[in-house]
Amino acid sequence: MNMNRYIAAFLALVLVGSVGDAQKIYQWTDENGQKQYSQRPPPEGVEAETRVLEHGKRVALVPDGSVVARVPDGWVAGSLQTPIPEASTLRLTPSDGSDGVMLVSVITPTRAADLPSADEVRLIAEVGAAKAQASSEEAQLNPEAFEFGQVRGYWFSASDRAPPPGEYKYMTQATGRVGDRVITLTALGQQSKAATEDAAQALLAGIR
Repeated sequence: MNMNRYIAAFLALVLVGSVGDAQKIYQWTDENGQKQYSQRPPPEGVEAETRVLEHGKRVALVPDGSVVARVPDGWVAGSLQTPIPEASTLRLTPSDGSDGVMLVSVITPTRAADLPSADEVRLIAEVGAAKAQASSEEAQLNPEAFEFGQVRGYWFSASDRAPPPGEYKYMTQATGRVGDRVITLTALGQQSKAATEDAAQALLAGIR
């Protein structure tokens, strides 16, 4: 597949009602020392941290409604945008007016052969991490695997060492697949790195 096209689309995108339910997220470290995140319990005998994520109304992530997300508790969704023909983007902001934003995009390949493999999804995440590395406080940004509901992919979090006025201190970026589509998400905030990660987890976990 044309990886340059998907990497370019990803980087372009990250720069730009029903009764709620709750979902549980597990976090643990595997035998290789890598953090794992999933809604499925870890292997037997492995200790894991858990958290419960609250969700609100359901919103469409593509115009035909075939991919939807539950809005995380404390967030509100704007209108769906289509910045490029193959993609749609939804912007979410905190309901209390605090400083933060999440952008989630769905990219629909025009051919089945263009759907990126798991390795190619990781490569897209690594490109995003390399781009963020230059200004991050972290010594190394290594995308980690996740599996939230129907979305599987890779993500990383970064803290800007000196964000310009009007820009954000903390960022979490994720790239994954749901069915035959690519999901990209960028969460930005000022409160803390953990809060930004929690918001990203909650949104990814509610995508169907």
